[in-house]
Order: sequence, then C-alpha cells, then structure tokens
Amino acid sequence: MGTVAASKCTASGFIQSLAVLIAVAVLLSGCREDGSWPPKLGQHYPDLQVIDHHGTKRRLSDFAGKVLLVEPVGMNCPACNAFAGAQVNGGFNGLTPQDGLASIERYLPDYAGGVTLGEGDLVLIHLLLYDFFMEAPDVEDARMWAEHFGLDQRTNVHVVVSARDMRGRASFDMVPGFHLVDRQFRLRKDSTGHRPRHNLFTELLPEIPSLLAN
Repeated sequence: MGTVAASKCTASGFIQSLAVLIAVAVLLSGCREDGSWPPKLGQHYPDLQVIDHHGTKRRLSDFAGKVLLVEPVGMNCPACNAFAGAQVNGGFNGLTPQDGLASIERYLPDYAGGVTLGEGDLVLIHLLLYDFFMEAPDVEDARMWAEHFGLDQRTNVHVVVSARDMRGRASFDMVPGFHLVDRQFRLRKDSTGHRPRHNLFTELLPEIPSLLAN
C-alpha cells in the first residue's frame, strides 16, 4: 500500500512539474501579438487593442497627443508592485514588494522637475503582461490591480490588458521598468528590464518636462 501511495505521489509531482515546464515554455516562446512587439526606440509605439480596468475597449493610440509613461507589468514582480505603491498599500496578493523602492509617483516630482500625475498631459499606463500565476491577465485582473493600489478612480492612470496573450520572451525581458512615449506616439526612452537602455532616474524621468512642453 505504501508503494502504491508513493507511486501516486511521484506521478502527481511529475505532472505538476510538467505543467510548470509547459507554462514557462509558453511564456518564453514569444508573443504572438504582431511584428511590432516589442516596442522599438524612435518608432511608433505598438498600437495594441486593450481593455482598461473599467472594461472599456480602446487602442493605445487613443492616448496619442499625451505624454505616456507606460509600465509593462508582471503582477508577481516585486519591483512592479513597489512602483505601483506597495510600500503604502501592501503587495498585490500579499506579495512582498522590492525593498527600498518607492512608487513611481513618489519619484516624479524629484526627478521630473516637479511634474505630478494629478494635472496636465502626463498619463501613466499599467500594461499588465502576465498575472500573478504567469497566466495571461484579463480585465478582472486589471480591475483588482487598480483597486488594490487605489488607481481605479484616477483620471490620468489606466490599468490595461491586451486583447491578446502578450506573454513571451520579449515581454518577460522588459519587466520591470518604464517606456516614455511622446505626443506623437513614439518611444523616446526605454528603461525596461534588468539591463535598461536608459536610466530611469537620470535619463527617462528628466525628459518628461521637455516632452510636456512641446
């Protein structure tokens, strides 16, 4: 009887391990959104069809004419949680946020010349790329993320999910971080991933005032 139980336990463990391997393979196999992903510096930002945390369908180009701070989000990413305000609101699903990292709104006034999200044409977009369990996020995930961090009633903050599965190597490699998109909907600065092209504090955030002025 003990041998049978052990055999079942081993089989169950194998199936769970296989499921994890399949999930990782899907994640790293590459996003099938279109050839414009990932975003390319100096080019128009990918015009993804998205659904926001209110359930409204739109395209990212609907925000053209504004200066966009786009954060590609993995919902289980400690840094993404910290940038969203986890040091005050707690991590999503009880996740421990990255220590010593404040919300992006806390950094804006100090590194972007006094700019805030409460006024003007700066828009923050949380683009959810994968959920807490590495699955494709849906509008309910967007709603819960926005509600948890107190973003659900903010005029200049939008939490969105793509209409398609965005999981893949390109998306995984750009978490955590931010993209800065100008009024012409072009990617101007890229501080995403663990080896960002531009430093968030010395290059990306300081350029926001000049983009707003244009």
